[in-house]
Amino acid sequence: LVKVSWPSAPQGQGARIELHRRTNAPNGEEGIIASAAVAPADLTSGAAAARLLVPPGSAPSFDGAGLEITYVIRVLVDRRFRTDAAIERPVGIV
Repeated sequence: LVKVSWPSAPQGQGARIELHRRTNAPNGEEGIIASAAVAPADLTSGAAAARLLVPPGSAPSFDGAGLEITYVIRVLVDRRFRTDAAIERPVGIV
């Protein structure tokens, strides 16, 4: 369960909370592994929450010996005719 409070979040027509995997492994998979829509107003009030499920068998966070697998929670606000606004924070998966 991820709870988000982004008091300075810009207004937009939609928002979402995502879990991203990043890696430098040559055969590693990167990208969004879970996502949930939330109301933009909930971001500023602190009421935004999403249940993001980590797929079974996902690799844990790792940094060493030239190999890195990291995860971040990313919050995006969809702004019409403008670049989306986003913030992210690292999260450890064990």
